[in-house]
Amino acid sequence: MRNLFLKFLAISILSITGLNAQTDKSIISDDFLDYMKLIMNRCEFGLDKSQGKFYPYSSRYGRRVAYENKVSDKSIFANGIDKKEATRRLRKNLEDIIKPLSEYLNLTYGVKSFDSLSVTQRELLIDWSYSVGMETMPKSFLETVLKSDWKTLVDNMLYVRQLEGWPDTYMNKIFGFRWINKSSKQSFKGFGN
Repeated sequence: MRNLFLKFLAISILSITGLNAQTDKSIISDDFLDYMKLIMNRCEFGLDKSQGKFYPYSSRYGRRVAYENKVSDKSIFANGIDKKEATRRLRKNLEDIIKPLSEYLNLTYGVKSFDSLSVTQRELLIDWSYSVGMETMPKSFLETVLKSDWKTLVDNMLYVRQLEGWPDTYMNKIFGFRWINKSSKQSFKGFGN
């Protein structure tokens, strides 16, 4: 009886706090992490190869370091961060974006559980939210991803990221290599799965 009570208590705490470590870990696969490294910094700007450390660099999106979308720790300007730490920070940042994204989807579109989306839908939404900001995600992109309507997403170029009207060629090209099958615009890796 005591074990049953402890199990119930643990489940209750997890549901109240919204914690679900297994789901968050499974969403950020190593494959997706490698893809996000390319999206965020395919040329490894700011990497001092002699030291094996990343230092902040300027981009059209502002000051960045390694695979982050902003320099969050001022000590990095002097000390830099190595690739292992940069990868750890990217994984944590991607995991951290899941909760606000889930809340937004629930409040705006009634998506009760982020887990109910396919891995592809989750990755597309995490990708956009982290790389250019959840606040910049076009409604048409979001609604098309939620409907699993790959044809519309590709044919209407809803996936194209822009800053002040100028397409981000690198991000869009990397997206295409990962998601768009070259033999058919309507084929999509894992959509609806």
